Amino acid sequence: MGETSSTRVIIHLDLDCFYAQVEQRRLNIPDGQPIAVQQWGSLLAVNYDAHTLGENRTPGQLYDRTHQKAILRRYRVASREIFAILGSIVPVVEKASIDEAFMDVTDMAKAKLAQMDPVNHDTTVFRKKQGDTNEDDTARAFPLTDCERLLCMGAVISREIRQAVHRKLGYTCSTGIAGNKLLAKLASPLNKPNGQVVVVPRFVVDLMKSLPMRKIRGLGGKLGKQLESIYESLDPATTSALDHDQKPAEQEREELTAYALLQRCGLAELRQHMGQDTAAYVHQICQGDDGSEPVEEKKVQVKMLSCVKQFDQRSGSALVRPEQLEYWMHLLCEEMVMRCEDERIENKRFPSQLTIQCTKVEEKPRTRKLGIAQDTTVDELFAAAMNVVRLHLDSMFPLAALSMHAKNFVDLDSQAVTSISSFFTRHSDDTSSAVNTVAQRVEDEVKAFAAKRGRKSDSSLQQSRRQKISGFFAPLPDRSSTENRVDHSTFLSEPTSTCAPAQPLASSLSSSSPNHFCESCKRFVSEPRNEHADFHCALKLSKTQSSDVVASAGRDRRSQKKGPLDAFLER
Repeated sequence: MGETSSTRVIIHLDLDCFYAQVEQRRLNIPDGQPIAVQQWGSLLAVNYDAHTLGENRTPGQLYDRTHQKAILRRYRVASREIFAILGSIVPVVEKASIDEAFMDVTDMAKAKLAQMDPVNHDTTVFRKKQGDTNEDDTARAFPLTDCERLLCMGAVISREIRQAVHRKLGYTCSTGIAGNKLLAKLASPLNKPNGQVVVVPRFVVDLMKSLPMRKIRGLGGKLGKQLESIYESLDPATTSALDHDQKPAEQEREELTAYALLQRCGLAELRQHMGQDTAAYVHQICQGDDGSEPVEEKKVQVKMLSCVKQFDQRSGSALVRPEQLEYWMHLLCEEMVMRCEDERIENKRFPSQLTIQCTKVEEKPRTRKLGIAQDTTVDELFAAAMNVVRLHLDSMFPLAALSMHAKNFVDLDSQAVTSISSFFTRHSDDTSSAVNTVAQRVEDEVKAFAAKRGRKSDSSLQQSRRQKISGFFAPLPDRSSTENRVDHSTFLSEPTSTCAPAQPLASSLSSSSPNHFCESCKRFVSEPRNEHADFHCALKLSKTQSSDVVASAGRDRRSQKKGPLDAFLER
């Protein structure tokens, strides 16, 4: 069994027409009915029953999208349900996309093979000559290698997974079982729908002969075009025709396969055209070897969440009235709030900034920014978004596209934010330490500000400033009594009109919304907005007063004149 020690069993699972299946389940559509899912200007998915009627996902087919907007949240929810089932069966599941997964079931296959293998240490197979070790060899009786038998156990596990998904959720899926991720992904669509394919090592060459090269992961796009150009340049018929200034005969060209590429372009030829590293990669992957790429439980985290709605100006669906803009803006806000909430729950992170992009017909997009709190509702976000774009309504129409984007994500688990509201507590035991902590924080900022300007604040100024700051952050008094009220007029001795918080969400959002992102602190803070804005206001005033007092003290010292009493004291 030495061969099985290095053999892996990898399963690639792919849902059959996933979006169509989700809609079929949601709408209780019976099996056998053709289903098509439309998104904006093309079909998002077409089930196999619709394929038999000649319907395909053709990007050029247009459908009525004047009052439609694809909502993908239901598909993400369905995907989470599927991956929850996969995770309950297989220890490590790698999410390749919303409806695809890789699973390493090597250990499960080995354990199952040890229990279910019909040809084991206690079983022999009757042959013609009983007792002849050569004729009685079980490997000759069952001509499967240890690797192939292990892959067959992987097929048994794959069937169990597919049956569990269908039994619990009603979705069908197809799988590929092979020794690496590359071959498993190539095999999974070969027996759709609701089937599976096992690729054993002895038939890898046949698989690479039958599949177009561009279907291999990593060989599409620019690299695939480059390989096709290299293949054509090494064609003897093409070279001979070019030597005689003749065009090669027009003939129907078949799709290039990985096997055909290697037959004409060896490793040496590939190195001449694309360098050593790329040539080695192409040569290896065209043989069905991905270098034993591991199956890892990794999360694909997007850098930006986008909700987009485009309007076809040719069909006259461009927006021309504010009422139309409000309708679509509310739909975008609904989707954005749901997606941000999903991101907070799934990936423990939240965006710190939103951008709204409005594209007028035949003009460049206009972008406006606003913030978002973790507890922002759809109505609050809608009001904030409309406040942002309302100033430009006169020059916005006709509107060809409207989009909303969330970006600058901040990890919530890594937040070490202390709420400033904790400093306004009535517990006497914590009051002095809390006040001193905040006072020291502001004092440090004042010192750093003064040091940058090349000045030093004297000890008396520091002491008075600490007293004023401590008074500002004193504990909240009991509202029922008036004798303990604190007068902050000595601290706020200057106008505070310049102390408004920078970049608020919008006037429509509550000023006490917690868990908002502060641009000055560059992190999420959990105290209400107005209290956190007061802190920055106090800090700004403290810096201003510090610099003014230090500067005036310096001028007083320089302008001081000596009088008769000074002359007397100098004696």
